[in-house]
Amino acid sequence: MNFKLKQAELDLAIEQMKESTVINESNIALFFDCYTPDDQVEQILSGNKFIRLNRGHGDYAVVEISDISAELAADHDFTIELIDSSLKGGFNASELIAERLRKTIKAELAQIKVDFIDLLTGA
Repeated sequence: MNFKLKQAELDLAIEQMKESTVINESNIALFFDCYTPDDQVEQILSGNKFIRLNRGHGDYAVVEISDISAELAADHDFTIELIDSSLKGGFNASELIAERLRKTIKAELAQIKVDFIDLLTGA
């Protein structure tokens, strides 16, 4: 009976995390457990999810596609790379942008795993 209750609580927590747009301290471990690394990236990239974790003293770790896109848009070197590539022809700008966004999200998620290891391990 106790196992069934714990399983029901876990199932409910997973369902709530999947329905929620915000990934925070209460559901970050489930986010990493329930989605593959590629699915995690796609959840952020699509805007279905964003991560907001409190570092303390009003400082937050945030992984959100709008912030990442704005940073990429402000990246002068990347803009030059896009222009140069388009002038050479035979390239797809949206693929290059999506690839850069995915790399950035993967790096941000990797940093979350380092910075918030206690939340992920229950320590």
